[in-house]
Amino acid sequence: MAVIVAGTHATVSDASLNTSAPADDPGWSFVGATGGSTAVYLGNNWVLTAKHVVTGPTSFTFFDSGLQQTITATYQIVNNSGVILTNPVGESAQTDLYLYRIDPATSTYGAGTAYGKAPQLIRPIISVTAPSLNDTVVAIGRGADRIPSTLTGAQETKWNSSWQETANPSKYTGYQIGTVKTMRWGDNKVSQVNVVANVGTQQSPIDVHSFWTRFDPPGANPDLDTDNEFQATLGDSGGGVFHVNPLSGRWELSGTIIATTLIQNQPVFTTAAFSNPPINPNDATTQGNSTIIADLSFYLPQILAVNPIPGDFNTDGAVDISDIQTIAAQWMTSGPAGDANGDGVVDISDIQTISQYWTGPLYSDGGGSGTGAAAGAAVPEPATGMLAIAAVAAAAMAWAAAWSRKVRRGRVRD
Repeated sequence: MAVIVAGTHATVSDASLNTSAPADDPGWSFVGATGGSTAVYLGNNWVLTAKHVVTGPTSFTFFDSGLQQTITATYQIVNNSGVILTNPVGESAQTDLYLYRIDPATSTYGAGTAYGKAPQLIRPIISVTAPSLNDTVVAIGRGADRIPSTLTGAQETKWNSSWQETANPSKYTGYQIGTVKTMRWGDNKVSQVNVVANVGTQQSPIDVHSFWTRFDPPGANPDLDTDNEFQATLGDSGGGVFHVNPLSGRWELSGTIIATTLIQNQPVFTTAAFSNPPINPNDATTQGNSTIIADLSFYLPQILAVNPIPGDFNTDGAVDISDIQTIAAQWMTSGPAGDANGDGVVDISDIQTISQYWTGPLYSDGGGSGTGAAAGAAVPEPATGMLAIAAVAAAAMAWAAAWSRKVRRGRVRD
């Protein structure tokens, strides 16, 4: 499935359900395929997935402005580029997150036609804070589709307490999982936050700082379920989870799908079970399955150390007015602070560079409509992109000129 989807679609086939970007696109094109599982493009040829995923040739689908068509390009991995993210002292040394780099020179598209270019995608904004309890998140993955009950033919499957299929009132309800995999999106509400989850074993723990979503049945409680309720399954590991920053009103990449929880004796990889409201915290059989999602805000400093954001001179995860101030202070010098494109001089080209990665404030008061304006998965059309760059650059130049005058006149204080 690309995540099992239920909600208002619980009793219909998901063969073509949510298999293209939603109207309010959180970042569909950032999500690609690797080694039978899922990965997310982070920009500058860097890709993020779950460490336990067996990586291989990695593909992304995006609009190519030169070819004037949407293509799926496949990339080989740069040898020895892998980076395993780590945990604080007192936890497992490594977590289940893995960065690696793809090689544009090896890329192909279509029936093997040489491509030779990086994905035409701008990088996603990675959240500097985790979603809150009950926030709605959207997951995108390339996992196995759900299939009808082998006993009744109904979309939903019912099981007794021994996990045997039944047509009668049942202990558990959910879906059987097939083998065909499809990219799909779904939404859900955050059910747990600030969880350090061991997704390894007791003997070999792998700790992940995470937030969770729970798979709730449709109509159980409007405060619990969503219209496109998702549950991750086999193949969704490494998928992207997005939420709207309430301050900026933009979609941000907030998590990576890592694992799922199971009810006792539940068949692994072949079933997905709803919770059984009312939820009893002391009765695991009421909890249903949950999706464990790595909290990328916790690991953001490590990600930025490997793949810095051009123009984020203070490495706070945002490209905003403070970074424009850095350019202004270093105007027409060799930098290196303020030299966003690394050409050895701080000038208008650096303003143009950071305008492409402009986030504005991500964690201060003000700004944002809260409507979820997409972060922009694809490179803008040339005219639109240049207008956006020109607008930001003009404002930046005005600020830079004013700031430089103050510096020359000795009017700036620390």
